[in-house]
Amino acid sequence: MKLLKYSQIHKLAIPALISGIAEPILSITDTAIVGNVDYNSMEALGAVGIVGTFLSMLVWVFGQKRSVIASIVSQAIGAKKIDEVKSLPSQAIFIILLFSLIIIGVTYPFAESLFRFYNASGIILEYSVDYYKIRVVGIPFTLITIGVFGVFRGLQNTITPMAIAIVGTLLNIVLDVIFVYGIEGLLNPMHIYGAAYASVIAQITMAGLAIFLLYKNKNNRFGEIKKWFKTITQQMLSKQLKELEIDGLINRKVYQVVPPKVEYSLTEFGASVIPILKSFSDWNKKNSRTISLKLNKNF
Repeated sequence: MKLLKYSQIHKLAIPALISGIAEPILSITDTAIVGNVDYNSMEALGAVGIVGTFLSMLVWVFGQKRSVIASIVSQAIGAKKIDEVKSLPSQAIFIILLFSLIIIGVTYPFAESLFRFYNASGIILEYSVDYYKIRVVGIPFTLITIGVFGVFRGLQNTITPMAIAIVGTLLNIVLDVIFVYGIEGLLNPMHIYGAAYASVIAQITMAGLAIFLLYKNKNNRFGEIKKWFKTITQQMLSKQLKELEIDGLINRKVYQVVPPKVEYSLTEFGASVIPILKSFSDWNKKNSRTISLKLNKNF
């Protein structure tokens, strides 16, 4: 049995570690920015710290589904039954949304009582409640992002989640500065509320990117393609795929894992042919009877 090299492990582990700190960094960024506002900075800092702790707890508890999703996808790949879990992402998103609505429904009306348990009072309590009621809107999007990250991990792709996390973090930093401090003549400073809105926008962006990239990158392994054409030989399929790659219609990506994994996906040039093929297919369906009669007449 071929052993994994440390370099192969690091290629998966390091991007996974970076993508895993996305939510904590959102709260840390809010803390750093809000702690330097002109007024009530200590109270705002306390509120962000309290709410950030509570949100991190929610994300940690409900975010464990990432490991479950990754395990299911990995097992399916190992057993060469990836088709059986193709509906998993949509099912996971539905369950996540359901749980998220429950979280919002239970905590939103009782936010003040909830943060009194943290000994918050006065301005800190007021800030905590207002900040939380904005930030909690982003919880469904964070959990969706984490769930999709689980799918990517199961597919042994940790680079995409890392890229999404970096985009979300950078966007949050930029929006934090703009919303909290404002832009003279264009946007009034929004104080702690600006930090909350910046985080929510970053969370929505990350979830949107995650879902888009998950369904955009429709890569298919050799075995899956072979199932589409049951009568074709393995040698003939390999030859045709190689020709399509040479013509620039498909990409071939080899993963340095054990067992070896190769995936094929359409290039932008290859995808441009789809509308033409679809039009031809629609024309054929519409005129199939006429075509059959003409062929029978000729032969």
